[in-house]
Amino acid sequence: MIGANPEMPAAVATRHMGGRLPLELVDQIIGFAAEDTSSLRASALTCHCWNAIIRCYMFRRVDIINEKRLQALEDVLQAAPHLDNHIRELSIGPFSPQGHRESSRWVVRVPEHLPLFLTKVRTIRFIRLSDAGEFCDSEFFAMFYYFLSVTRLVLEDCAMNISVLQAFASSLPNLTELIITDMLPLMVTLWEAPPQLSSPRLTALVIDIAKTASPTMSNFLDWLLSTDSLNTLRSADFGFTILDAKVVKRSLLDIGPRLQHLGLHVKSMFESSEWEQELIHREVDIGICTNLSSLTIDLKTAQSAASFLKDVKAKDIRVLSFRILMKDGYPQPDFESLTHILNDGTFCRVERVRFIHTEDLAMYKVEEALRKSLPDLYTRGLLRVLDGRRGHR
Repeated sequence: MIGANPEMPAAVATRHMGGRLPLELVDQIIGFAAEDTSSLRASALTCHCWNAIIRCYMFRRVDIINEKRLQALEDVLQAAPHLDNHIRELSIGPFSPQGHRESSRWVVRVPEHLPLFLTKVRTIRFIRLSDAGEFCDSEFFAMFYYFLSVTRLVLEDCAMNISVLQAFASSLPNLTELIITDMLPLMVTLWEAPPQLSSPRLTALVIDIAKTASPTMSNFLDWLLSTDSLNTLRSADFGFTILDAKVVKRSLLDIGPRLQHLGLHVKSMFESSEWEQELIHREVDIGICTNLSSLTIDLKTAQSAASFLKDVKAKDIRVLSFRILMKDGYPQPDFESLTHILNDGTFCRVERVRFIHTEDLAMYKVEEALRKSLPDLYTRGLLRVLDGRRGHR
């Protein structure tokens, strides 16, 4: 053990190191185990220094999966209100599938007391909430409004109609980032639509409109871009299919010139998708986004990505990210067309080129293939390979 007396017992040596190491280094070491609760609990026994830092990681995200867990959180916060200093994300759900209505009823209790205790929480995440129209009424949103510190709202794999979606987007007065993934739009009309308590002023939007062919998500985007978000949005990620290309085109016409980050995550509807992605390329013009500093392109082939890059007119792009299909048994992507474009003067200021890998192919195989195909980027130190299965976007 570096820096420890070889005759000192291991436990004492570890405590000795904990007191001597810079806090920044201790925090970085603990960060490697941030997702492993058992490791964090064991490490918390090392010394007071480590215990204090680990407490921040242990309580940074709180998962509420049922009413019993919600009651336990309320009781803990009443007994130890200082834990508010550590909680940054509140995850609610996943709720049971539709048909188990009682499983969702307790969601109305979430904003009754928690806003009083959680004054520093930044993110609220709902997972598989499907009965929001029934339980999230005017009274719910009036209380939900008092999560004043929340800047990020995530609706993950939920099912709701457009009026409830609009209510969530406008219920948090300081919301700046909205993430909607795998949304199932419900084509139902509520007897009494919940209120829109404020005009959203989003700076970042991630929206997946590809799950179900429905005008609901298109209508939601039109509504959102009629609010103050039209002038405040600086980052937008769209997940879409060929059926939604016109929706994305219309949105970029409204917000494209002001965007600093754009993500296009194209989902193929057909196995042989070259023609499909070519049609999307013709429909969606990213040349209108002239102020981009970051661009993410999620397509099936390198050739399709190259077609989009040819349209780029932004001169100050610093980060390029790609998701390109690389799997065992599939032909390796041909990066030649991509290489020529990346060496073009348009991308002379690029500082990082990231390939986000999401398939089961071993990471070392991906890195080896990219180094052989893009030797110039690798030599210049620009190439990065990230594991998309760990949440990189």
